[in-house]
Amino acid sequence: QLIKGHNWDEANVRLLINEDATKSNIKSAIINWLAPLENKEDVVLFYFCGRTEKLSFQQKSFGNTYSIPFDVSDSQFADDKITDKEFDSWFDTLDSHHISLIFDTSYASYMSALKQYRRSILTATGFFFPKKEPAFNYNGKSILTHFLIKGLKGYADEDNNGIIDINELFSFSKINSYDFSIQHMNVYSWSWNSIIHPQIPQIYNYHLKILDLYILPFSWKQLTDDGFGKQSNYGTRGMEIFKGDLYIGTQNSMIPLSLKQEKEYGNLIAASVLPDFYTVFGNVTHLPIRFGLYLMTLASQGCEIWKYNYSNDVLCKVIGKDSVSGINAGFGSHFNAAASVMKEFKGYLYVGTWNTPIGSTLQPDRKGCEIWRSSDGIHWEQVVGHIAPFTTGGFGNPDNTGAWSIEIFNDYLYVGTMNWDFSDNGGCEVWRSSDGLHWEQVVDHGFREFMSDTDLEKEAINTYAWTMKEYHNELYMGTFNSRLWFNNEKGTGCQLWKTADGVHWQKVALPGGRIHSGTKDGFGEAENYGIRSMVIYNDELYIGVASSFFHGHGCEIWRYDGVEWYPVISDEVPGVWPMDSMYDGFGNTMNKYIWSMTVTADNTLWVGTGNGQVYLPFIYEAGGDHQRIDTETHGFEIWSFNGEEWLPIIKDNIGLKPNGLGDAANLGARSMIEYPENSGNIVIGTFKLFNPFPGEPREGCELWMRYIL
Repeated sequence: QLIKGHNWDEANVRLLINEDATKSNIKSAIINWLAPLENKEDVVLFYFCGRTEKLSFQQKSFGNTYSIPFDVSDSQFADDKITDKEFDSWFDTLDSHHISLIFDTSYASYMSALKQYRRSILTATGFFFPKKEPAFNYNGKSILTHFLIKGLKGYADEDNNGIIDINELFSFSKINSYDFSIQHMNVYSWSWNSIIHPQIPQIYNYHLKILDLYILPFSWKQLTDDGFGKQSNYGTRGMEIFKGDLYIGTQNSMIPLSLKQEKEYGNLIAASVLPDFYTVFGNVTHLPIRFGLYLMTLASQGCEIWKYNYSNDVLCKVIGKDSVSGINAGFGSHFNAAASVMKEFKGYLYVGTWNTPIGSTLQPDRKGCEIWRSSDGIHWEQVVGHIAPFTTGGFGNPDNTGAWSIEIFNDYLYVGTMNWDFSDNGGCEVWRSSDGLHWEQVVDHGFREFMSDTDLEKEAINTYAWTMKEYHNELYMGTFNSRLWFNNEKGTGCQLWKTADGVHWQKVALPGGRIHSGTKDGFGEAENYGIRSMVIYNDELYIGVASSFFHGHGCEIWRYDGVEWYPVISDEVPGVWPMDSMYDGFGNTMNKYIWSMTVTADNTLWVGTGNGQVYLPFIYEAGGDHQRIDTETHGFEIWSFNGEEWLPIIKDNIGLKPNGLGDAANLGARSMIEYPENSGNIVIGTFKLFNPFPGEPREGCELWMRYIL
């Protein structure tokens, strides 16, 4: 872990493990290798993890403890062991005034021969409980070592200055090792049928506490705030790397959303997440669906597209007023409210939009989603829409208001739509093209033609073809099932579909969980109404589930190997408790969406959430079984997974950064991508639906980067 930092040279690190960790090799490494390299200004760090025993009173002339090297089989004291006095004599050969020693062993607190000025010492145990408890481990590793490594990943950086000093690292490791042992004492005591004591590390000599030990190998920077300079750009949408630049699409609305307050039963509660919209337009559920969707896009100034270049750290407007393309926002129509999806395909960057289903007075034929493409980011042509050569807007169906997912499979570009037509002729559609100009339909009516009689009887309505991913030579499609909304009735939950040829689709059975035996949509829970994101990690398909913002249920993650399903973040994880990080919503039911996922070159899975809950008066006034909740958000969270452990990256109190990157109005990590490719950097685009602070206007979205130094 040290060599990942910004101030440790791999040539200055010597690692002795297993058969190399003999007494003679350890002595030689300190006296013959380290001593000639260092000087009094250098920082020296020595770490020892193994077995240490206490010397008897009669053996005190040799020292206080003896440590057992790898090549010694017996545990009785002899010359082949290393006493604390011997360690001290070896360290005395060093000139450094900044020596830090870590002994992850039992009885290390008894190594009094090591204690002297210019040395800082961290031991796994203290005098009160000097022996390490073998029951305590973290996935088979020492808990002190585990928290040392975790601390060096940034969690010990208490003052958030990008530098971890000795005191920060030692204090973080001590406190967390103790807390971990306390939390697990009862579990181990019960299972071992014996008394288990806590593990309390000890720190000696605080005079080196301000010594900078480790410069973090990464940092954070904000690329833009407040909607790229336009407050109405309240969220990012599509993101794609094209010819070395990162392209970012926005979602736009002029409605100045904020949380207003009204008194009810003597308490202050949130009136609505859409108070101004609701005031102006009334209950949109009582309007014809097309007109309601028209009003939503009418309030837009049109989406914008920006590009960012990492090498010169420059943002450039591609689509919008005064852009390099000369094309105004929304590709010339303010009804194009979102640049919702992006994909590079055969030398072109393709962008799909969200548009009105009705058209406008000036352009009555411009309706339904549009697809645009460019070979250079400057010159654009419409390939689906009112001036496209072969395919009109919405792929000929204006109820396809949004191009909502996009993927490449078997040399075709696939686009999935959003379609809010609840009739038998409605539901999402999927289209594909081999050249970007000529399109053929492969899914109609929300997969109805492929549904079973059971699905048809319960009136499953797949409104969104929400996300696509190729896995094991098949194309998978996750849906949003709007039956949960329609007529305020319980729905079927999300569905997953797959195809081997792009034309013939079959439904993938989802596990029903503890409540429902066998299989059931929504992974057994109707509130899991959508599959929002998918990614391949360690040759498995990870599914990010969106739960309703109108219930008290958190998001989930499931993984699939092509045959079996395994809960990853869910109340279905064996032995999980509601506050555990592997429970629904990472232990926080305010996390409703797994909004974005990406995998970086170091094989780390990154997950961004949508955090909040929404009170809508026209839903709750209807009664039914909806639980009354107040509108609020704490800001999105981001978690990372290394194949073994989930780490909170952006989370209040325990993460590297607070929720929403310090702004609770950042409700969601709407978009996330590694950029540049294989760099280990991640770029995060945020979503600000409303301002959680009463009376404050909504701000525009933000763009952040976590980058490797």
